[in-house]
This record gives sequence, structure tokens and C-alpha cells, in this order.
Amino acid sequence: MAEFLDRDPLDDEKLSTLTSYLHIKNFRNNSAVNFDILRNIGLLNDGEAAFVRKGMETKYSKFYS
Repeated sequence: MAEFLDRDPLDDEKLSTLTSYLHIKNFRNNSAVNFDILRNIGLLNDGEAAFVRKGMETKYSKFYS
């Protein structure tokens, strides 16, 4: 990836930090991507699905497979 982006490879510490940041549990809690602001201003109801899903198959994906 680093070669493709014409960047120096990441050292172990930076790679670990990036891996942790991109882990789905941490990503789901990131207010920049999970639409917390919409919930706070009333455009997304409590219990309504946010941007980051659970990562499970839905009946639609099984139906169209």
C-alpha cells in the first residue's frame, strides 16, 4: 500500500495505531462517521441504525445471492 501511495512504509508503532483506529469497534464509536450529530439534533431516532452497521448479513443479501 505504501509503495502504491508513494509513501514510506509505516513502522510497527504507526501500523499498530492505524490498525486500532480502523478496527470496526473503534470506527463504530467515531462520531465523525456514525451520525451522532443527526441523533443529537433529532434527525435520527434512538435505536435507528447508524452509518456503521453490525457487519451481519441481512435477509436481502441472502435473498439476492
